[in-house]
Amino acid sequence: MPKSPTTPQSLFTQWMEMQAKLSELKTEEMALRRALVATFADEQIPGTYHKILNNLDFTATIKRSYKIDPEILGRVQPKLSAEELLCIERKPTLNMKNFKLLPKTSRLNLAVIESPAAPALAVKEVK
Repeated sequence: MPKSPTTPQSLFTQWMEMQAKLSELKTEEMALRRALVATFADEQIPGTYHKILNNLDFTATIKRSYKIDPEILGRVQPKLSAEELLCIERKPTLNMKNFKLLPKTSRLNLAVIESPAAPALAVKEVK
């Protein structure tokens, strides 16, 4: 909630201050989380770990992240077995440049869900 007064300048100043705090808090929270988890779990070994401290049951879930390198996939894909190909999910995405060229009557519009996105805000110094 914005603090008063809500002039554009005061809102801008509050937003800039909040952005700085948020960035710092995210970094600090992750460092604290990793330090706490390290007291009762090994981040290199996936699993679920518990620690009871001050009548609170802390649960750490350690997972591994996996992603595909599109460049390498492009080279090896023709050689992959059917079983290997089943491991790759293709998520439909909308190419907005091409979508905007379609007529309003396109059947594709039936499958497209439009919703408001969060506003983007860019800030640069004026010289």
